[in-house]
Amino acid sequence: MHQMTATTAEPRTKRWTREEFYLLAEQGYFRGKRVQLIDGEIIEMAPQGHPHSNTITYLTHWAVAAFGADHLVRVQMPLNANAYSDPEPDIAVIVRQKYADHPETAALIFEVSDSSLLLDRRKARLYAASGIEEYWIVNLAEGQIEVHRRPVAAEERYQDVTVIKRGQSIAPLARPGAQLKIDELFDW
Repeated sequence: MHQMTATTAEPRTKRWTREEFYLLAEQGYFRGKRVQLIDGEIIEMAPQGHPHSNTITYLTHWAVAAFGADHLVRVQMPLNANAYSDPEPDIAVIVRQKYADHPETAALIFEVSDSSLLLDRRKARLYAASGIEEYWIVNLAEGQIEVHRRPVAAEERYQDVTVIKRGQSIAPLARPGAQLKIDELFDW
């Protein structure tokens, strides 16, 4: 007589979908918390300090002036990146139009990083896979901007990654005449 043994699957991490994430939010699971869905993980974000919020304020005004009326500047609002990710970039500059849901792409995304630098660098893969043409990480600790351009979506990476430091300036690909002086960003 053969003895049957039951096999069980190895434990694995639950990968949340955007739909499940929104359902949990509607049920109040995240009340009073700042959370984002990144690659199926629900990530709780730290509270914002003054340098972080001041930088977002400065960049918001700069982006509105730089991109004009044919774009919208969304501050800390969801971006439907894929079925398992719903990041809320600090700033997303999107083409002005009506969206039935959150937009899926942007002309430029900013993440302002202090305690979130590793997560924001991880998001580069996500934004590249989503075809976001340009992604800037404003690194507050080092006083510089990490510029990611020209996504290779299938490889989840950007072709061009450069660092812009104090004394330099940069313009977005979509608005080459709109210069952002790094010193003004960090010294205002």
